[in-house]
Amino acid sequence: MVKELRLNSIGDREAGNVFLDRFREDYNRRFARPPKNPRDAHRRVLPHDDLRRIFCWQEQRRLTSNLVLHYKRVLYVVADTPASDRARGKRIDVCEDADGTVHLEYRGVELPSRAFAKTRTSTQPPSWRTSFSITRCKSARA
Repeated sequence: MVKELRLNSIGDREAGNVFLDRFREDYNRRFARPPKNPRDAHRRVLPHDDLRRIFCWQEQRRLTSNLVLHYKRVLYVVADTPASDRARGKRIDVCEDADGTVHLEYRGVELPSRAFAKTRTSTQPPSWRTSFSITRCKSARA
């Protein structure tokens, strides 16, 4: 599609939108194929289907005995509840939605948690070796 836009000297959004209808008709004419079976295989969404859970990115992480979990450089502290007590030391589901919100679940029960981002800069004092060598040099001069 990008090459077609370049060949037709299209450089702005409005002209691209006008060209899109012409391009789609030509593309479908050249590459469309009838299905082998005309029956629609899609099923209806049922009331008990949780689309948020279906369309989220799911990974498993181990919840520590202190109810702490690490995911994507963020530390999650899970609230102390009966459900989280059962999840201590076990693998739980981390579900990340398309908007970036993260939900923690154990056996289908959502665990309330608080997120703490890890800092990227270090605020540690100078190492003991540096301070020791500076002190030693000063005492050697005296």
